[in-house]
Amino acid sequence: MKALVTGGNGFLGRHIVAALRSVGAAVRVFDRHPRQDDSDIEQVTGDLLTSRSLESAFEGVDVLVHLAASLQGKSDEMIHNMVEGSRQLLRAMARTTTRRIVLASSFSVYNWSNVGRSLSEEDETLSETTMSGYDRYARAKVLQEKLTRDFAREHGFTLTVLRPAVIWGQSVWGEFLLGKRAGPIQTVVAPSAQIRLVYVENAADAFVLAAQRTTGGELVLNVIDDPQLTTWQYAKVVQRQLGGFRLPLPYPVGWNGAKFASLLLGRSPRLPYFLQPQLVEALHKPVTWSNRRLREYLGWTPRFTFDQALARTELRYG
Repeated sequence: MKALVTGGNGFLGRHIVAALRSVGAAVRVFDRHPRQDDSDIEQVTGDLLTSRSLESAFEGVDVLVHLAASLQGKSDEMIHNMVEGSRQLLRAMARTTTRRIVLASSFSVYNWSNVGRSLSEEDETLSETTMSGYDRYARAKVLQEKLTRDFAREHGFTLTVLRPAVIWGQSVWGEFLLGKRAGPIQTVVAPSAQIRLVYVENAADAFVLAAQRTTGGELVLNVIDDPQLTTWQYAKVVQRQLGGFRLPLPYPVGWNGAKFASLLLGRSPRLPYFLQPQLVEALHKPVTWSNRRLREYLGWTPRFTFDQALARTELRYG
């Protein structure tokens, strides 16, 4: 098997490339930034929007693992880059023999206002009419996922959409999932809730299994570790890495405060996230979850518990 991995030099991408190679797959990386090591990974450096080599990047490729995502720039620019870059990539793919796609989506695509006490892949995602109160990354991911799903259906391709929770690992702690950090003070919203995390190597394993999937059709799967820590417990781990002090804030207080602010000030993406109720819900709403479908359909099990992952991370971190 040969995989084309867009965004393969990023945090998640590097782990996916390593995991693919560990199972004997050949890998070609397409990224705007060249690798900073001396590895023998096949590399194509370019931009999805402007590169003229997209079609040739698929030569000999069995599966596209599409991770590339724009995280910089103004809102409209970021959305345009992510969606139109994906469109150019998929159009190039349609002119080749590659027929399998693994797309990195996100938990951010869910309409968290309509998510109940438990989250599953069946929950409603944002639409063009409901995404206005959400951040630019969520809106871009919603449009990117819709584009890719429509494309795969039109061409009859095998598509696996993976929606990871917040990915953490060496020096990447996802502290935004805790709440607003102001100087040394880290607000911890919903401190007693289970925190929605997936360790980067566990996530990479899921992408490798998805890349090996050859059955036809579309499959959408959440990628998240078993519930192991509360938000307060994870905040203590982050505190040990970043310093500062923890300040607990019950979820109803945070959400009602944001709701009151939106009534008083109106809804605007320019407001801090903690004054926007949709964003407070998306990051902090206490829910339970299951990774049953990921286990059932791909045979995935998390290779590392949180404590095992933390030991690996701290060894590397230090």
